[in-house]
Amino acid sequence: ASNLMHAIASYLCLERMVTLKAEDLPVKIDQFICAHYTENIRVATICKKFGIGKTKLYEIAKESYGIGISELIRKMRIKKATSLLEEDPMLSVSEVAALCGYSDYNYFITVFKKIAGVPPKKYARIH
Repeated sequence: ASNLMHAIASYLCLERMVTLKAEDLPVKIDQFICAHYTENIRVATICKKFGIGKTKLYEIAKESYGIGISELIRKMRIKKATSLLEEDPMLSVSEVAALCGYSDYNYFITVFKKIAGVPPKKYARIH
């Protein structure tokens, strides 16, 4: 009976550790994205960093943010871009694009217009 109780206790401890680790994973992923969203990070990079598959990452993203990881990163980048355009109107659009993690100027303009509703130059004039 003692061995059985010990085995059950060990199982419950291990199960709790797995649960805590799983609950901690979204927080770690969020911290990583917040620290690196202006860099060239991709879904594969995040999966490799945390040792999970794309399906698991998408599940975590849907539960945590209600959107996919790529969309989250785009929104974070455009939020930073709007802040930069408001704070420093002397920055060129290409400088803002680079500071927000976009190496392709034209793609940045397309994404910015889709999310903000206007192109970056017009946004800067308005604000």
